[in-house]
Amino acid sequence: EIASCLVGSEMCIRDRYKSYQFYVMVKATEPKGYTYMYDQPSSIKGINQGLFKDGTWMGVLDWFADADYALVEAPNGKMGYVKKVNLSF
Repeated sequence: EIASCLVGSEMCIRDRYKSYQFYVMVKATEPKGYTYMYDQPSSIKGINQGLFKDGTWMGVLDWFADADYALVEAPNGKMGYVKKVNLSF
């Protein structure tokens, strides 16, 4: 029981300090004005994790996660995949 508590604490501390490759802003082209985040790099197979409007800044965790999608973290703490064409540097 104590060991599982320590492992959980260690994970919380480790996950608190994420290292972003860089930051991007949502500037959607298709559809205009917003983009969706998915739990996997596919709008067909992925589960929608939320809608993000133009001007929202996101931290990029892995730009090369997929040919069309980047793995990002949104300001609300959600992590998921967003189409690269809808992100601007």
